[in-house]
Amino acid sequence: PVLTAPSELSGGPVQFSYVLPTTGTQSLAFTATDADGDPLLWQVAVSASSASSAGLSFASPAFGASFSLDLAVIAEPTVAEINVLVEDARGAAAAIDILLVRSGAPTVTGVSRSSAFASAPQGVTITGTALSLGNTVSTLASFGGVVAGDIVVVDEATLTCSTPQGGILGPTTVGVTNAYGSALAPGGSFTMYEYPLNLFAADVASDGGAGAQLAVANQGASMHMAWVEADALQYRHSEDAGATWSVAVALSGAEVPSDPQIAVDDQEVTVVWQGDSDSVLARSSSDGGVTFVASAVLNPLAAGAPVSRPRVVASGGRKYCAWLEGNPALGQRRVQVATSGGGEFWRPAVAVSDQDANQSLHDLVCDGSICWVAYVDSPMGLDAGVYTSRSVDTGVIWSAGARRSQISTGITAIRACTDGPSSYLGWVRDGELEYMASQNAGFGWPTQATLFRSNDLGAITEPQLVCEGDQLFAIYVAGGNNVACSRIGGIGASPQNVTVSDVVESVREPQIAVHGNYVYVSYSSGLIGGGTGSARIRYATSVDLGVTFTAPSGLGDGAAAQDQVRMMTDEARVWMGWLDYRGANAALFENRTEQ
Repeated sequence: PVLTAPSELSGGPVQFSYVLPTTGTQSLAFTATDADGDPLLWQVAVSASSASSAGLSFASPAFGASFSLDLAVIAEPTVAEINVLVEDARGAAAAIDILLVRSGAPTVTGVSRSSAFASAPQGVTITGTALSLGNTVSTLASFGGVVAGDIVVVDEATLTCSTPQGGILGPTTVGVTNAYGSALAPGGSFTMYEYPLNLFAADVASDGGAGAQLAVANQGASMHMAWVEADALQYRHSEDAGATWSVAVALSGAEVPSDPQIAVDDQEVTVVWQGDSDSVLARSSSDGGVTFVASAVLNPLAAGAPVSRPRVVASGGRKYCAWLEGNPALGQRRVQVATSGGGEFWRPAVAVSDQDANQSLHDLVCDGSICWVAYVDSPMGLDAGVYTSRSVDTGVIWSAGARRSQISTGITAIRACTDGPSSYLGWVRDGELEYMASQNAGFGWPTQATLFRSNDLGAITEPQLVCEGDQLFAIYVAGGNNVACSRIGGIGASPQNVTVSDVVESVREPQIAVHGNYVYVSYSSGLIGGGTGSARIRYATSVDLGVTFTAPSGLGDGAAAQDQVRMMTDEARVWMGWLDYRGANAALFENRTEQ
């Protein structure tokens, strides 16, 4: 057969394209002739979903010398790949391929990040529709009318780019444009901030004048803080990155609270704390901290056994709380874990791995129904080191403890972090920081750890780990008077180290956060001296994945000692709270990004 394509098609002789606006209608007529006069059979190959979304209708199979494809009005732009084949009775055939483009303006349905520094480009993913139209259009992204950099149209629904250098400060429109039109993200989707960080000139009191033991957690602009004041556990939340806060409410009861911890999972907020010396309590909220269910005692059968170090994590609607329970003088201290699917009801606590020896220094992470715990153990008095136990059924059954470190009694700190299946475990052994990575959510680990940072600047203490994908970052104190950061740029890569602090003096409690290219560090530097010392909160920022940092800056408008900094970050927005000695009592103060 000799197949003749409609004149409306472009291209040929085998591959064609046709563009029709979403508001248009058309009937495309195909004809064929056969020198032998054989009857002809027409068939069309196209996915049912593509045909439906493109407004395409036809009768197939069909017989005769002609055939038609009918196109109706549709709601949204789309593309469809069509194969039209005509065949005679003896199996001889002719076919053409058609890329059908139902053209129209793109849309924007989401922007992966909500802010960036105007002078420091940040990677952004824009989602929408009709961004590629079968690679027939070139779609640009813009921020405040300035074209973005590094634009890659991944597919019809995804575009990646970097924010432009030299954006305009303040609320910024995010848009996409191609030959068929343009679209903007909803107002308020993105904001440009000044770099280096521009914080408010004046600090703000966070508490009633005598708070301590500050705990914070956030998810985006939703921020949460808890602290102890006047023998009560206080809590408040903000939905605008710390610009305004709810009125403080007391979460604790008659017990004396201490060591509060917070976990945030979308609208679910869980606060846990130690009550007196022998109980672990939790309260949960499902509306972002507006209301909380009644307190739940997570160890009601502890019979007065001492407890310490409550830790809480949450993901995918699952919550896990781990603590140490039992008398260490009698060799009874074990890591206990309680779990909850909603926060109102908690399963009875279980010992994750009871090997008849004291356990300590635990940390835990979770990814939905999977949770793993790391801790120091010494089964039967032998083979001391870092052990892990794992649960894949929301904490009902835990694997037996498996040693990950070398045999050692010199473990002084353990930290863990996870980003989906990428999980990381780090510890300090004999003053050096070691780590290992798992690519299956803590199921499989290397047989040996890798040195993250030696003790070349002195013994490492107070490490914190954070990860994003296959990149791992650590902040720590080296030698008691330096704050340094180490980074692993990918699995198997060599560590890169940089000293963040610029003054050799007593430092403590470093904090770290990572968002794309941006890395934030804060710490307390100088002597506390009972509140009369020179200690100040210092912070530094990197916009090149921790390769370089700004010179550390001081924080706040007070002149008294500052300590115990806590940090929450939301892309280019930063909030910091700390213990300040400027008043009659040590109290909590805060500051945040201004613009």
